[in-house]
Amino acid sequence: MTMTEVRLDVRAIAEGVAAELGEGWTASKGYWESREDAHLHGPDGLRLHVRFNAYASKTQMAISDDLGELHQFKPYDAVSNNINVSIKKTPKQIAGDIKSRLLPKAALVFAATQERKRAHDEREARHAALAEEIRAAFGGDARVSQSARDPHEVTFGSWRSERVRAEVDPRGGTVTFKVEVHPELAALLAKAIGQL
Repeated sequence: MTMTEVRLDVRAIAEGVAAELGEGWTASKGYWESREDAHLHGPDGLRLHVRFNAYASKTQMAISDDLGELHQFKPYDAVSNNINVSIKKTPKQIAGDIKSRLLPKAALVFAATQERKRAHDEREARHAALAEEIRAAFGGDARVSQSARDPHEVTFGSWRSERVRAEVDPRGGTVTFKVEVHPELAALLAKAIGQL
C-alpha cells in the first residue's frame, strides 16, 4: 500500500445510498468542512451520520444513528448504534447493510427518544398553562419568567417596594410558593392558608 493519502467523497456516496434506501430518504452535508462525512435523513425524521476517517481506517466508513438536537431526550439506557462498511461496497450494498444491521436498532432508539421528547413537551405545556393561570390570579404586575434557568416561574411584587413578594414554581409534582410579607400581613396570610 502506498503512503498516498486516502480521500473519499462520502457526500456523493451518501446521495447514492439515499436513493437505494428508498422513498423519503435524502442526503445532506455532515458536520465536517470536508466532503468526508454526510447525513442521511429518513422519511420519519431518523438521521444517520456517515463518515470516513482515514486515520481510523483506510478501508471502511462508519455509519451511526445521529439524534442531533434530540440527543438530550435519549433514554439513559439506550446505546448508540453504528456499523462499519467497506469503502469498496456499492451504494446498493451499503443501503442493504444499513437496512439489515443498523436501522432495526436505530429505529427503536429514535422512537423511544421521540416519545421522551413528546412527554417533555406535554409537561412543559402543562407547566406553562399553570404558570399563566397563577399569574392571572395574582393580577397586578405578576409575570412569568422567560429565562432558560427558571422557565415558568411566576413572580409577584418587588423585594424592595411591595408589602407582598411571591415566587411560584409550578414545575414539580407540586407547586412551590415562596412568599415574603411585611410583619403586619403575616397572620392574615397564615389565616388564608389555613382556610384552604
